[in-house]
Amino acid sequence: MKFINFSVVKFASLLTVGILIAHFFLSPSLLYFYLFSGFVFLIFIAWFIARKQLFQNSLFGIITYLSFALLGIISYQIRLSELIPDHYSHQISNSSTSETYQLKIKEVLKTDTYNDKYITDVIAINQKVTKGRVLLNIKKDSLKSLLNIDDILLISAPLHLINSPLNPHQFDYSKYMKTMGIQHQLRVSNPDILYKYQGKTTLKSKAEKLRNHIINKLKDSFLTPNELSIIQALILG
Repeated sequence: MKFINFSVVKFASLLTVGILIAHFFLSPSLLYFYLFSGFVFLIFIAWFIARKQLFQNSLFGIITYLSFALLGIISYQIRLSELIPDHYSHQISNSSTSETYQLKIKEVLKTDTYNDKYITDVIAINQKVTKGRVLLNIKKDSLKSLLNIDDILLISAPLHLINSPLNPHQFDYSKYMKTMGIQHQLRVSNPDILYKYQGKTTLKSKAEKLRNHIINKLKDSFLTPNELSIIQALILG
């Protein structure tokens, strides 16, 4: 019995190779998009010719494989801020200047010693619509309650790059965040938050509320901390 479609494996491998090439060797450019469009056109022509031939040549296969490698390059590059015209980073003139940001909470992260942390979408800067994501750090105990997914915030604060580690061999949090398309962060406290309201509820927000409800119910049980951690990992991990 044949369990693996080998063509799918080859196409997936070439897609991965394209992503790795774009990550390690190539600078952002729309040239690859135009090349991909050209290869798709060549695939159509090669297929049209090959379907009328009794003995097939390798032209159609080579063009198809190269197209999947280019697709990997494009899928990586279209997420780069340099190629997104309305990315928030194009609206920032001076990183030390406070701007007015409209943010939407997309993910609640684990808190650190000093801050509650969130991943947010940048909806607008100074009332100009933008795209992109930033890391939001809110000083602990500056808010009465934690923020939830889909909350909308209006914040006035300067934007900062996420710093690389100072010590050798230390985990590079900035590089990790960059893989998720996040290069900047905001550090704020309660006075910096000008306005807050609940945005349109999404499925992710409902799932997060259900998850928190289950966690609170588990905490009310007679489980020890170690048992609680294991149960949470099994049920919610």
